[in-house]
Amino acid sequence: MKRSGLLDDPETVRKLETARDLIASGKEIAPDRACELFSTLLEVQGQPAGSSRTVNLIPTRENPKAINGQACSGGRFTSVQVVAPNLSRSDDEASRLSSVLTKAHERNRG
Repeated sequence: MKRSGLLDDPETVRKLETARDLIASGKEIAPDRACELFSTLLEVQGQPAGSSRTVNLIPTRENPKAINGQACSGGRFTSVQVVAPNLSRSDDEASRLSSVLTKAHERNRG
């Protein structure tokens, strides 16, 4: 992570250290706080502050083996994943998984 340049920003480092210390403490983390930590991790990855969802090709966009989507809001975390041979890397595939994630997260939140 250091080589990525993500730790060049002192505020990012502070947020990550706070999250690390909270997790390492072993104390219970309130559901809404857990979603805040998730959002911080998304922000470190380059998403806008306050982001609550992500869709990624795994392990890389160039050679995907899976598409993974995650969302955290209202104290609920949802993750969906499709593993399939010959993923096309198309925006359409990612968009379809994003739609599935939205529906699954709505159901998860009740």
